[in-house]
Amino acid sequence: MSTQHKPVVSVLTTVYNGQEHLAEAIQSIINQTFTDFEFLIIDDGSDDSTPEILAAAAEDPRIQVFSFPRTVHRAKMLNFLLRESQGEYIAILDADDVAYPERLAKQVEYLRAHPQIGLVGGAVLRIDERSGKESIVSPPTEDAQLRSRLMKGFPIVHSTIMAPAAVMKSIGGYNEDYFLSEDYELYFRIAKEKQLACLPDVLIKKRGAGFFAREGIWKRQKLVMKIRRYGWRALSRPLPDLYYVWGDPLVQTTYRVIKNNGRV
Repeated sequence: MSTQHKPVVSVLTTVYNGQEHLAEAIQSIINQTFTDFEFLIIDDGSDDSTPEILAAAAEDPRIQVFSFPRTVHRAKMLNFLLRESQGEYIAILDADDVAYPERLAKQVEYLRAHPQIGLVGGAVLRIDERSGKESIVSPPTEDAQLRSRLMKGFPIVHSTIMAPAAVMKSIGGYNEDYFLSEDYELYFRIAKEKQLACLPDVLIKKRGAGFFAREGIWKRQKLVMKIRRYGWRALSRPLPDLYYVWGDPLVQTTYRVIKNNGRV
């Protein structure tokens, strides 16, 4: 009696009005040297040509397309895809990013060789669409350095991560109360249970003027403070790291207010 084959990797992508770069993002997964994957994409009520691009992509049997009405937060959509996934490992790709051809192969190889790792990211080729400038963003590669950097900022680019599905599902996936910083909160909960790592290899090409949303700065910073407060306790961080729980977010918000002429 045969059983249905389950893919090794489930790639999860959410998209809203992504017609400009979506086809390239999808093709970058189709072109992976590691081919034993499923690609789950959810459309957040797009009103451009995104649905047509997704319909064409779904002709590949490895690609499954879902649709949610607009106003559903990304954390909720990611959790939906996580529940639908069948892979041994979960990989994330943003709809306007491009994965390098060996991205999945390198991360699967690393996780298989390092069972103590609960999440692995990688370096990024960042393209500033306003200036056209390209730069390499290279996070620390070792667990100790990543834990330290987590308290100070966002060392791991969400679009690069791969994690064992068992780890992601055992911690309950994304916390939907942190829809502005769901990836950051996820890293701390995984770090409480397992080690973190990043590959030195550039895994994706990421577009944009910056990694973070521009709206809701103060609301996002309050969530960051709450996440870091949890992380300080959960990861048993040293006393000086308390500065990054309260002081650093307040300094950053004050700077943005001054820069934006009093507007948060």
